[in-house]
Amino acid sequence: MSELKKIDVTHFVGNPFTMFDKGWAEICAAKADGSVNAMTASWGAAGTIWNKPTATVYIRQTRFTKEFVDEAGCFSVNFLNPKNFRETQQYLGKVSGRDEDKIAKSGLNIIKENGLPYFAESSFVLLCKTMCRQDIALDSINDDIVKQWYDNDSIHTMYIAEITGIMIR
Repeated sequence: MSELKKIDVTHFVGNPFTMFDKGWAEICAAKADGSVNAMTASWGAAGTIWNKPTATVYIRQTRFTKEFVDEAGCFSVNFLNPKNFRETQQYLGKVSGRDEDKIAKSGLNIIKENGLPYFAESSFVLLCKTMCRQDIALDSINDDIVKQWYDNDSIHTMYIAEITGIMIR
């Protein structure tokens, strides 16, 4: 497996409409004590806001990874090849890091860039620094979406983060 190398964000080529939805992503962050957690996400976006390259991700307030992202103020968005890692992605999306060390059990290897963890097996990684986080209020969402996605009131927090670097294979 070749190593990941850092590229300038302006050189990245990817489809923002399929990279989250079809490929899925692993959001990964570390707490000050060095512990790391990750979760699978299929909702997200890449673009520009406030004249910065950004990633936007959505994390339910009940997710253990949210504690890590909130404490760290930064996170990585890892894209694994779904042909090789779909079962791993499903596992990381179903099991809580509160219950077991799911990263160790996943077989994935952590690398850190200035303390920010990401997976060595990723095809590419967005290194992100949180610029804005906002809880999504249920009364701001169309009723049909609330009925489909929020029957248990576990709402999402939206994170808009500056992409400070991209690691690519």
